[in-house]
This record gives sequence, structure tokens and C-alpha cells, in this order.
Amino acid sequence: MRNARIAILGVLSFVWFAPVAYGQEGLSVNGSLHLNDRVNLRRGKFQWQEYRLALKPSYEAGEKVKFRSEVWVRELRTAMPFETPANRLQLREAYLDLNGLLHSSIDIRIGRQRIAWGSADRLNPSDNLNPQEFEDFWDFGRHTPTNSLLAKWYVWGFTLEGVVTPWFEPSRLPDASWNAAFLPQMPTRRRFSMSGGFSVDVALQPLAHEWHTLRPRRHLSDATDGVRLQRN
Repeated sequence: MRNARIAILGVLSFVWFAPVAYGQEGLSVNGSLHLNDRVNLRRGKFQWQEYRLALKPSYEAGEKVKFRSEVWVRELRTAMPFETPANRLQLREAYLDLNGLLHSSIDIRIGRQRIAWGSADRLNPSDNLNPQEFEDFWDFGRHTPTNSLLAKWYVWGFTLEGVVTPWFEPSRLPDASWNAAFLPQMPTRRRFSMSGGFSVDVALQPLAHEWHTLRPRRHLSDATDGVRLQRN
């Protein structure tokens, strides 16, 4: 969380001071506003309330060097709490593009980025470089950007891509209102019909479960990588 705040502060500082240092040319800031209210008609209460402002500052220092970023400022309220509360301020993306700077046939992108491989919609088995977000179950297919290094080499009519992600980031799970879909409650008593026309009422022991979270350590030896070759 501390690193995210520092990165967000850096992005906002860049947006503030870039016009002074470089002038207005090359700098742009756009964004979008997302309002989402859902009501449970049976209970007459709000099930989901999300108000999100997405800011996308960017800067182009010529054709070879470009900076892109996206910051979310939002308020999220749900009927049931999350295991890990959602941050009001999120750095979604912040990466630097170096296109043909080191070599005319090599492009490099470094930073927090969304890497989508494959062209399928929503359910895409090859789009597995970024963790999936199940925070909003009705927005299936959303992924969390990760801190990665992406390199592309254009050679002989093909594009060879290589990705390295230095550490693991988990998928975000939905709120507690979805627990019943995955962990249904067992009845405490059940009546069994027996031969001879009589029945037996049996008390059942409630199902007990515990959550254990195991994550890979943040070390370069546990980094993940991927390679893709496609025809241009």
C-alpha cells in the first residue's frame, strides 16, 4: 500500500509539473466517470454502490518515448464486506514505452501494465498474465495490471514477445454475499424415512471451514515469465 501511494503521488506530481518543465505539448489528461448503483428488490437495500473517477495522464516525448498511466479515485460500498477492503485510491497503470530507442526493431514497455494475450471476449484461457478480478462478479473478465517488463522484437515478418513479472499478485475475490454460492450452508437437522413407516430425526454437525492464504515470496527467483510468437 505504501509503494502504491508513492507511485500515485509520483503520477500526480508528473501531471502537475510536466506542463511547467516541458510545456503543454505532448501532455494530455483524460478520463471517465463511472456510477453504479444496484438494488436488491427483495430486501429493498443497495447491494452495490460504486462511484469511480478514472484519470489517465500521459506524456509523449517524441515518437520513441511515451508515458501512460491510469489512476482510480473511487468510493465503494457493498451489502457485505470484503476480506480485504478496497482502496479508495488505486494506481491501475503507470508504464514507460521505449519504441525503437535501444534498437530500431525492439520495443520495450516497463512499469505497471495490463498485458492481454489472445482475442477471445470475457473467457480467454491465454489471457493469464494479469490476475483476474472477481471483486465485481457481474464485471467478469476484468484483470489487475501488474508490475512487468514487456519486450517486442520485430523480425522476419514475426513479432516475438517476452514478459517478466518479478512477483506474484493475487486475484481479488468477491464480497461475503457470494459465500453461499461456493460454501452452501448445511441444514442442522434432517429427517430420514425408514422402512416400516417410521422416520428418524437426526441432528447434523455444522460444516466447519478455515481459510489459509499461501502466497509466493516476493523474490526474483519466484518471478513469472512468458513468451509469444505471432505472425505480423
